[in-house]
Amino acid sequence: MVHLHIIIDDKEAAKLTIDPKTELNKVFKTKKSILDILLDNNIQVNFGCFGGSCSSCIATVQQGQEYINPEGLHPKVYTGTKEHQILTCISTIEDEAPEDAIIELAFMKKMRTAKQGT
Repeated sequence: MVHLHIIIDDKEAAKLTIDPKTELNKVFKTKKSILDILLDNNIQVNFGCFGGSCSSCIATVQQGQEYINPEGLHPKVYTGTKEHQILTCISTIEDEAPEDAIIELAFMKKMRTAKQGT
């Protein structure tokens, strides 16, 4: 089991305990992205393309970078991520993460609306 801590706007938003080996997308028979895991658990974060190209779902890894595959579903298209940043729509949690692994992700809650533009 991996402990996933979510921080939004510098406040703890959620703590999840998951088994990365069982987090599978039933339709595509692939691992779930970190974004899918968050949305399945009703944790609202920014997202857009679900394909690694728009950067809406970007998160800063504050702990546990070694347990994340930043291109777990496929290579990213957006190349503007900085060190310790991931695109959660394509990043996955490594199966080999130890049982006491802690992954801490920080998000900014800057939601875009149609009125604000892209």
